[in-house]
Amino acid sequence: MRLLAGIAALIAVAVLVAVAAEDKDKKKDKDDVIVINIKGKGGKSKFIKEGDDDQKDVTVTVGQTVKWVNVSNAPHTATCDVKANDKPIFRTPEMDPDDKDKKSASVTFDKQKYDDAGGKDGKPVDLPYHCEIHPSMKSKIILKPADKKDK
Repeated sequence: MRLLAGIAALIAVAVLVAVAAEDKDKKKDKDDVIVINIKGKGGKSKFIKEGDDDQKDVTVTVGQTVKWVNVSNAPHTATCDVKANDKPIFRTPEMDPDDKDKKSASVTFDKQKYDDAGGKDGKPVDLPYHCEIHPSMKSKIILKPADKKDK
């Protein structure tokens, strides 16, 4: 009887550990993606981080992904003003709010993008960006290196 109780206790602990690990992975996945919604009408739309009320600079850590979601009434892009080898550090395809397959675009900010943007000495780099269709729509990503403990 004690043996069965011991086995049952081990199984319960194993299940708890597995559930905790799954929850941690879900949280990590969620933390690795930052959603920026494009809201407003036409060229007056704004890049607003999910959970914020208005447009602000968005801090991204190397390794994270930014997903732009177009919930406005017009097509938009997100194109970095900083270039490496005459090409923007990032450029999304056109996001069309009326086409569910083209409504969003994602960019992963890896170490190469950090280096290409001039990142060094563990300091963040500014990556201003704009919409190519509506050049007056502007915002900024602040890209910071991953903490040594995150590597």
